[in-house]
Amino acid sequence: MRPSARSVSAAALITLASHLYPPTACAAIPSTANSTVPACILLADARSPAACQVIVIRDANNNPKPGATVTFDFSACPVGEVELCATQPDQPVAVGGTPSQPATVSCGGRMVSVDTDGNGQVCVAFIGATTLAHGHGPAARDRPVCCQVSADTKFMGLPRVVTVASYDLNGDRTILATDLAEWLAYAGGDFGIYRSKADYNCNGRVVSSDLSLWLACASLGLRPTDIGCDTFCP
Repeated sequence: MRPSARSVSAAALITLASHLYPPTACAAIPSTANSTVPACILLADARSPAACQVIVIRDANNNPKPGATVTFDFSACPVGEVELCATQPDQPVAVGGTPSQPATVSCGGRMVSVDTDGNGQVCVAFIGATTLAHGHGPAARDRPVCCQVSADTKFMGLPRVVTVASYDLNGDRTILATDLAEWLAYAGGDFGIYRSKADYNCNGRVVSSDLSLWLACASLGLRPTDIGCDTFCP
């Protein structure tokens, strides 16, 4: 039996598609389902590798994607409530790791981009601030859901919650015992049930794990020039 023109055309289209979009090329595209992206993105006034959040980009075959450019788009965040520092430090690839991955800022788009390492991984903790006196609150749900994360231009799901925290809680560009006293006031509910300025692990609570992260940052002995930001993206 001779094949019909329709079946020949279909076979030709399949063959053409396999050449235009070979399986290996499709597999190399970042996969939203297989990648690990946190539900919340942290901005704080000082870099503390202990508080960074691990991101792993994988492809359709669940293989890590080395050198993937992960972009964090804050353009939908309320201006003032979420302020992005115009310069960002290098990022580590694991919690507590040595910063090694350069971060590039596009202030016009209010975006930060950083590449994954050879294992498709990076751990991010960006510098930013808020004009809100005590941060977002008095409930965790008051934090904005406004950071769109993409890998090699492919969206990694829905926009993420943004938590804006501060280790220097009295604003004097030092991280000392006076700030610890302020943190205890936040934890005690002096400013409401929840305030984002004291939430360093981005989980919507102010608890002992946040105290551990504050202590880790305080132990770094950061200089005043390492705390805060002189220029924010407009």
